[in-house]
Parts: sequence; C-alpha cells; structure tokens
Amino acid sequence: LTQDTLTGGTNSLYAIAAGALERIDPATGRLLARIATPSAADLTHMAIGEGSVWATGDYDASVVYRIDPVTDRVAATISTPGPALGIAVGGGRVWVAIDREGPGEVIGIDPRTDRVTGAPIEVGTGPGQLLYGDGALWVENTAPASVMRIDPAAGRAVPIIGPLVVNYGATVLGAIAVGYGSLWSTANDHLTRLNPKTDQVTANLRIPRGNEVALAAGEAWVLAEPRSTSAATFHPVRHTAALYEVDPRDDGPVGKPVRLDAEEPIALTATDKRLWVGDYTTETVTELRLVPRRAGPRLTQGGSLHPR
Repeated sequence: LTQDTLTGGTNSLYAIAAGALERIDPATGRLLARIATPSAADLTHMAIGEGSVWATGDYDASVVYRIDPVTDRVAATISTPGPALGIAVGGGRVWVAIDREGPGEVIGIDPRTDRVTGAPIEVGTGPGQLLYGDGALWVENTAPASVMRIDPAAGRAVPIIGPLVVNYGATVLGAIAVGYGSLWSTANDHLTRLNPKTDQVTANLRIPRGNEVALAAGEAWVLAEPRSTSAATFHPVRHTAALYEVDPRDDGPVGKPVRLDAEEPIALTATDKRLWVGDYTTETVTELRLVPRRAGPRLTQGGSLHPR
C-alpha cells in the first residue's frame, strides 16, 4: 500500500500492491480480485468515475490503467506525456498530474476515446494528489508544498495555499479533500480549512504529524503518522499514530484521538460508515467502524486485513 492508493467504491475497496490493483469486499475483508497492473508501485494513485477504476503506473512508466470493475480486467492502458502521479475524475474527463523538470502539468483524458485531449495546464513543481470537487480541480504540489485550484474550462491554475514550509524529516507532505462546502488540507502539523469560493482560510487546527484527511459521517478525519525516534530516518514509535475527529460545525476536535497500532499509516479513505487505514510497512488495511452517538459518530476499531 502507498499514499493515496486506497479508495472506496459502492461495493468494493481498492488498494494498490506491487504490480496489481486489489479489490476487497469491505463487508467481509475478503480479497475479491487481483488485477495485474504491471507498473503499479509506490507512486501509484487511483480514482473512481466514468464507470471505471483508474490507476497510474510507477514514476517511470508514464501510463494510466483503466480497469473495468465488472470484469476486473484492464480495459485500456493509456500513455501519458511524462510520469503520471495524481489522478481524478470529474467534468467528463479523467485528469492526471504529470511531473516534469520545473513546473508540472495537468492533462485531461477523454473517457470516450481513452486519449489525452486538450492543452496541458501548468501547475507547481512536483504535483502529487489531484481531486475534483465543487466544479474545480485541486492539485497538491510538493516542491515546495502548495495547493492550486484549476479551472478546467479556462485551462489555468491559481495558487490558494502556499508555498508551505514542511518540517524537515516529515515522511509525507500532507493531503487534500473537498467537502462540506470547503477545501481541507493537511500539512506541517495543521489541518487548514478554506472557503473555495473566496479562497479564504476559515480555520486552522493544529494536528501534529497529520498526513491524510477524509470526510465521512458529517465529520473530518485526520490521520497522523507516528513519532519517529530519529529526525534523519524514520523509526516509528508504536502507538503514537492516531486518528483525529474534527466537527465541521465549529472546526473543533471531537473527543480524544484514537491511537492506532500502525507502523507507517499513509493511506486513509472512507466507505459507508467505515474508515480504512492503509499501512505501508505491514501492507495491511485496518477497518475502523463509525458507530452513531448523540453528539456524532464515534470509532470502534475492527480487524486488520492482509489482502496479499
């Protein structure tokens, strides 16, 4: 499992392993299919839309795989004009972040023809995660960390966050999510909330080592990586990874963070009444169930899955 390579569909949970996309039954944790995507590896990203699952290849592959979720087969392998990283689906297009020397680009793929179409859109250096929401594309750049809003019709990107200084020794730069009328960004020990219509910061909550954000059950959920015993190399301290719950109504934390027995949790996604945490080191997926309560949902931790 790698960062941003765990995503949920209506009836399936998808995870990327080395050279394959794995489809898991979220109700039972059973591995349903292993779909060969030969160049999938650490820098692979996924998205769901237009009746398909889409996955990028490894950094040097410059490909996008289109997977048919009914047959569990690769329906198309699409070449891209450079290393494909982040991927999103929206507005009738599949959008892919392309890394280049200097500023990166975002390109569009027409799902009717499986071909790259239109002019590339210039973004920041090292574009990573890509999302479509609120009628716009959102890209997280990594060198330095920043977030840009892209107007697909106008074909231009506008910086709205950054550049941000990321703590030395951080294993990840953070992540973005769109929902509840806001853009959410985790980076540099903070969860930042913005109004996408005004690009104004509406909240900034300190969450140490926050590296992933997901929206589910009316709440925002932030995954925080473990502390490390070394500033130079990553040596995780057990039981210091955590999941934070934030109430969008007042932008305040709900209860105490849930401590996780995870070594290197770097992927977080939500399905119906469940959160899923992917661990890079152990190659497991852990289910956390959302249990209703008067003041909002609470978490109970389920078992860890070993899809491989």
